[in-house]
Amino acid sequence: MNRHEEWHVTVDGIDPITWRLFCLEHNIKPLYIELNNFNTQLMCAANFDAEEMIASAGINIVRVKHEVSLPVHGEPVVYWECHVKLDGPFVPEVEMSSRDLYRVDRWYATMRQPKQFDYQAFVDYIVRPSGCKYAGHEYECAIKDTNPAIDRGWL
Repeated sequence: MNRHEEWHVTVDGIDPITWRLFCLEHNIKPLYIELNNFNTQLMCAANFDAEEMIASAGINIVRVKHEVSLPVHGEPVVYWECHVKLDGPFVPEVEMSSRDLYRVDRWYATMRQPKQFDYQAFVDYIVRPSGCKYAGHEYECAIKDTNPAIDRGWL
């Protein structure tokens, strides 16, 4: 089965410039997320489990999240989520929204649910009133999340 897989590792105790350089050196995508409540998180997106590599560099890990497009038979799902990608000014008034401070042109609106949901209805709900350009969406499930409370209120 060919499925999309992505690992997000959230870290702390490192400055954003050093984190970005570390990620680029190790061929992983650096993310500097600002949530709609203006809290920030340093994390990465990788197509492999980067947890051990990051930990062995002495970087403090506060969350590991493994997302897949579809679970395989019997694989437990922590929650389902849809990320709507929007280009234009960030609208922090949208609940469960975020932006990557390394990229100024894109922000995301997210919905998380414990069970599968009609993601297209969510996409339509977000895109119409936002006034921003729709740049795509991802619908996936988290099969591992070691610290879901880090995004309090998102589930």
